[in-house]
Amino acid sequence: MSDGNPEFDRQALKEEYFYLQKRVGDYDQHLMTTKAWSITFSMVGIGTAFAQKAPALLLLAGLASILFWIIEAFWKSFQRAFYPRIMEIEAAFSSGAPIRPLQTNTTAMRTWNQDWPRVVGKAMLYSYVALPHVVVAVVGPLLFLLNMFVRIVPI
Repeated sequence: MSDGNPEFDRQALKEEYFYLQKRVGDYDQHLMTTKAWSITFSMVGIGTAFAQKAPALLLLAGLASILFWIIEAFWKSFQRAFYPRIMEIEAAFSSGAPIRPLQTNTTAMRTWNQDWPRVVGKAMLYSYVALPHVVVAVVGPLLFLLNMFVRIVPI
């Protein structure tokens, strides 16, 4: 119900807030799915490199892990684009200052489009985004290089 001010419809802001909280939580599921696929694909790649005597698969596993890492950074940056609107709504309820309801997409797109390459790059550096991708991205190629000097994957 509105308090008479169309700029501060408390009910609409409340609904928008809970929608945003659910939306942010839904992104966590996407992030966990990306990690699961990355781990599965990369570990299968490394295991297959040994089983099939194909050291090049170590490089492929490392590359795949980097691609999953980038995908996860995009998902995280999409998720974080909703945070400014959540904070605006929280501030409005704390202070009583009027804000327009139903501005979720406008705020998220403005936030994400401001500097998305930097935002995605920054997301890649968060430890909870980088792990486990960075481990496989480093270990796969290192095992490939090591294999050039010490045959750990027989040919």
